[in-house]
Amino acid sequence: MKIRQSAVVGWTFGLALVMTLAGCVGDRLVGTWEVAAYEMQRPGQQGVRVQNIGTITFNSDQTGQADIQYQVLDQEFRDTLSFTWSKSEGFITLEGGQSEFAKTWIVVDDERTTQRWRSTDGNNQVQLLELKKK
Repeated sequence: MKIRQSAVVGWTFGLALVMTLAGCVGDRLVGTWEVAAYEMQRPGQQGVRVQNIGTITFNSDQTGQADIQYQVLDQEFRDTLSFTWSKSEGFITLEGGQSEFAKTWIVVDDERTTQRWRSTDGNNQVQLLELKKK
């Protein structure tokens, strides 16, 4: 009987440890990130890359705020977005409003101080977002 109890305790401890570590990985995103680069590419065309265009803040309650502003070919773009976010294996989803950033992104690099995400706009344009922790 004691062997079974220790096995159950061991499994319970192991499961609790895994769940705790999984929660910590999601928390890595919490905080304010500088949008170091945003790149838009279409196959066979020269891409457009803008740098240092604003910030995205991720709150621990899975809400957030983006404040992004950039200029391409004398056209100015401003995007202020309140969103909810979720993170699952290899993906980040931002939901809320009519924003080109509110969508599901594929996580390319997930580091403590840098993030690189990739997505599409549904019209054959690939977008790359690079974030640096402030």
